[in-house]
Amino acid sequence: MNLIANASDALSKSETDQPKVTIKIIETDDKAIISLQDNGPGIKSEVLALIRKGIKISTKGKGRKGSGVSAATKSVNQYKGTISIESEIGAGATFT
Repeated sequence: MNLIANASDALSKSETDQPKVTIKIIETDDKAIISLQDNGPGIKSEVLALIRKGIKISTKGKGRKGSGVSAATKSVNQYKGTISIESEIGAGATFT
């Protein structure tokens, strides 16, 4: 839910005419791969580097505490999973 909320926030800042979040789930014998992709503005490389280091990103003034990715990572780590992030400015972001 935290990643969906982050995508929603990103799309609210986007200039795309057709905002979209796509969720894909692939099941294998021993794991599930869940991918959440949006077509928002993307994440700047310097911000992406901080997120990958586990540093919370502030979203002051937006009614959120900037802990969406951090909380999602903690939840996934409890089940021995990982989160990877791919993003391109102007082309959205994908969390897997």
